[in-house]
Amino acid sequence: MQLEESIRRQFTAAASAYVDSPVHRGGPDLDALLGLAGDVGGARVLDVGTGVGATALAFAERGARVVALDLTPAMLEKARAQA
Repeated sequence: MQLEESIRRQFTAAASAYVDSPVHRGGPDLDALLGLAGDVGGARVLDVGTGVGATALAFAERGARVVALDLTPAMLEKARAQA
């Protein structure tokens, strides 16, 4: 439990910065992932460790039904706010 609490503290402090970070909002890795996934309309996608939800939101925008999980509630709050 100490490790989980340490992770939550670290990422709670960084949640707002992740929303504004171009590295965490997208980029070549996300583009490559979406390209490999192809047509995801109607597909189910599980995003574990979603952070502020950039990947989850990108898949949802393309018609996927997405479940996004993260250990840090502050990250999930930011993801919900963007959705």
